[in-house]
Amino acid sequence: MGNPENPVINFQTSPDQYRHWRLEFDGPVARLSMDVQEDETLADGYKLKLNSYDLGVDIELADAIQRIRFELPDARNGCAEWRPRARCRRRGRRN
Repeated sequence: MGNPENPVINFQTSPDQYRHWRLEFDGPVARLSMDVQEDETLADGYKLKLNSYDLGVDIELADAIQRIRFELPDARNGCAEWRPRARCRRRGRRN
């Protein structure tokens, strides 16, 4: 039933289906590691570049955060990791 020009996007996922994130629990610590796979996009015709991602990465991230919140509500610590070459850009006011 889906239109090839407007594909249906499934927002349901789970850690065993993640392509861009790895979620691990170690006692009260949740570790979320990001490793965007350039060829794993929601649609054909483009590649993800370093420091860029598409809706598929956001869907997985939202799922991971909900799992941490509801499956490990007593979590006291969290750790987020990115690829060694990836950079975070700061937006907003310049000092």
